[in-house]
Amino acid sequence: MSLIVAIAGLIFFIIAVLRLQTAFLLFVFSLPFVPRYIAIELGGGALSIRRLMIYSLAFAIFIAISKNSSEWRGVWSFFHRWRNFFYILTLLYVAKFISTLLSEDVVNVIYWMDEGVLLFVMISLAARYISNSIVFRRLLVVVMSSALVTEILSFVEYFIQHPLLQGAAIEVTQGWDMSMGIFRGDSYRVTSMFDNPLLLSEFLCFIFPIAYYSYRMAIKKWLAVLSGVLVMPVIYLTDSRSGILIFMIAVGLLSAYHFQSVLVKQQKLLITLLIRTLFTVGGLALLVSVIYPEWFVETIASDSLYVASTSERLGQYDVVLQAISDRLILGYGMMQNFNVLEGLEGLDNYYLRLLLEGGLATFTLYCIQIFLFIHIASKKIRDIQSGSDKQIAMIALLVSVQTYLLSGIFISMPTNNVYFYLAITLMFLIHSSGVEAKVSGHKVGNLLKFLAR
Repeated sequence: MSLIVAIAGLIFFIIAVLRLQTAFLLFVFSLPFVPRYIAIELGGGALSIRRLMIYSLAFAIFIAISKNSSEWRGVWSFFHRWRNFFYILTLLYVAKFISTLLSEDVVNVIYWMDEGVLLFVMISLAARYISNSIVFRRLLVVVMSSALVTEILSFVEYFIQHPLLQGAAIEVTQGWDMSMGIFRGDSYRVTSMFDNPLLLSEFLCFIFPIAYYSYRMAIKKWLAVLSGVLVMPVIYLTDSRSGILIFMIAVGLLSAYHFQSVLVKQQKLLITLLIRTLFTVGGLALLVSVIYPEWFVETIASDSLYVASTSERLGQYDVVLQAISDRLILGYGMMQNFNVLEGLEGLDNYYLRLLLEGGLATFTLYCIQIFLFIHIASKKIRDIQSGSDKQIAMIALLVSVQTYLLSGIFISMPTNNVYFYLAITLMFLIHSSGVEAKVSGHKVGNLLKFLAR
């Protein structure tokens, strides 16, 4: 397995250096298929394919900039235009870095680097290439294709009742054996190539609005239909209560937007109400989960099969809030395993993770970042012509962002963070689209005009 990982990493590095745009799309496609447990063992750590791909892209970006920096002027302009958002994002990761440096295990700076470099790579490459309308369409096709393959693999896994790569994974997880799969009672919970069934459901909930938009814009309609229709059956096979709930919310919000065009005179009002509802629901869910965790989790649990899961989640609130009181400002720093804290065997809430790893500093900056994004998105969407292609795109991406924020209440792993920031970047790019793109030798003045064809 180590040899295969090394060869795959070398091939991708060569592609990244020679064809950066191709490597970017290949990386986006492969994200659901490069889990951390497929890796080269290095002492107490591991060098996964995902990590090799991230740093290959980062190296290729610096090579590309050194060869022709003028081609990257649009990227710098993009960062400058939305500088307030990216200032907060930078401060957020500076706070994480400081808290990790001050922690007892400084080696965890590696995980900080992985996450930070990944976001830099994804945002920079999206800003560099997605203003080209052809690449934008290709990106949507790539994302939906990866979702469809993931869904097919999920059905195969459920049929054989064990992980697809059983016997090939190295043991980089604590507390359970990856090769044994995940069961709740007698029910097998599919994971496809993810570490956890909740990560799979989070990914699919995020993809569904993109499939909706692609169908509306006639971008590979057959692919949009297949990848979108199979989302709910696969979420059901993950046995994720949160996944089913979040999917239903996403469907309701997209349906409300889809049918609001009937009331033409009230479009502005309905769009405003939709945006407010979008994040009010998520905000209230988060608030209730923090203030009344016992009631919130018990409401989600429906029968005896979920009692153990519910009790464990409830206990996490007490342990984390008690632990953070000792390091309120900067927390404990980024960590791979949370069982180093007494009484905490795992963590199932991303917002609790932010508190634990970065204290109030990181948590506050993250909240400011989200509220700033909501403010920007609300203003820009209202300013766009109601029912336009551009507005449909931004609404779909906004729903994707909301599915991620809601998923954070139920899962702590940041594996899918990359999709969250990719969606935000795409929203910024779509709003400011006006860059000329060459399509078969003809110039198209606006990204969405081309997509509407």
